[in-house]
Amino acid sequence: MQRLRVAPVVAVALAALMTTVLYLSAIMAPLAYAQEPTYSLQATPDKAAYHIGAIPQLSMVFSYQDSSAMNVTFKVAETNHILEQHVEISGTGSYTQTYTLSLDQDGDGVNDYTNSTGTKTYTLKAIDEDSLITLASCEFTINVQKESVQINVAWEDADGDRLPEPAEPITLHIQVVWAFLSEDKSVSLYVSDVPATTFTMTAETGQYTYDYMISFDTTGPKTIIIKVVDSDGNIVASRTVTLVIEEQRAEASGIMAFIEQNTLTLALLAVIVILLLVIILRKR
Repeated sequence: MQRLRVAPVVAVALAALMTTVLYLSAIMAPLAYAQEPTYSLQATPDKAAYHIGAIPQLSMVFSYQDSSAMNVTFKVAETNHILEQHVEISGTGSYTQTYTLSLDQDGDGVNDYTNSTGTKTYTLKAIDEDSLITLASCEFTINVQKESVQINVAWEDADGDRLPEPAEPITLHIQVVWAFLSEDKSVSLYVSDVPATTFTMTAETGQYTYDYMISFDTTGPKTIIIKVVDSDGNIVASRTVTLVIEEQRAEASGIMAFIEQNTLTLALLAVIVILLLVIILRKR
């Protein structure tokens, strides 16, 4: 009789166990298929390099997938500079924005991001405002270059033979090239301490060209110093060019001039005459 009672008890226990398993499966099934949220961040400055004091623009793309609803803060870690707060995200999508990197924590009147030359690396973070957890981060670099001004010079003499002679006009083709200027600058161009012209070097990058004619009465090497001078009298850039003035060559006259100009033709005629003489002598 006792063995007959065991069967119903086992059946009831198995049924209860199956019910529990099914219940737990129903609870765990959504968790098994739930996607883990993912986040990514990209930041790109608008220029490869900047002048001192420039204000960079930073383009950002923040992408998220299967995210819960939250508010996000974007911050530069090294400077603790908050670029934006309370950006609402949820689900899957992306958020793009451009930020102005302007900060003066030391109070010197110069942007902290570009107050000295060189390359600095910064970290941009996307932070969940409730948990303060960093969802994503990326690095970007700010490259600051020193002001650069360069003078290039080409020249040509009047007859184009690249052999300048006394009193022969020589044209200097002067090119001034500059980069990473923080502001417009009025300057003067000097050729061997003689003021040639004035012009404005515009902010950032540019170039200016000018032709200057010069000549020399005596022979020998001649040094020409070309300078760009600012309004305060400071030399911004300089370039030295050396020309060698040679003795004027005497022009051949009369028969000598004809021979110099027709040397090849006369040589061919001489060969023909010799051949004719040889033929005539052999016939005799």
